[in-house]
Amino acid sequence: MAKFEQPFEDTKTIFDGLIVNADLDRNVTIEVLVNNRQKDIYKLVKTNDLTKYKTNIDVFIVINESVFDQLSDVQKVIVADEALAGIHYDNEKDKLIITKSDFSTFSGLLKKYGAEQCVELKELIKLIYSQEREAEAENEG
Repeated sequence: MAKFEQPFEDTKTIFDGLIVNADLDRNVTIEVLVNNRQKDIYKLVKTNDLTKYKTNIDVFIVINESVFDQLSDVQKVIVADEALAGIHYDNEKDKLIITKSDFSTFSGLLKKYGAEQCVELKELIKLIYSQEREAEAENEG
């Protein structure tokens, strides 16, 4: 059974500042919790309707603070920013959207070719697939 705790004040301050900067606080209620037994440094948990009704929380960010605390201040901000990057609010549909990261690769490739070249390659591949889908749609229409 997971043991949840409240984060340290400095951890909460990092997340709260980034939440405000991303303007997420306007439509989404986010609470940071700690579970030092989890394997990932953070997890996003979108609440269901019942939990939302009882807590008024839309998303819980559960962090492993024992790992998080060992990072430099800059690294902590990067991790917090990465966690928040998966949270979006669609104003047109009045809907909260949680997305998984859109980039995955091996650290060896990042070291060998550099992050910029790896990101450009992934974006190019997405563009090619998008163009192929558009061409197929035109041929079918």
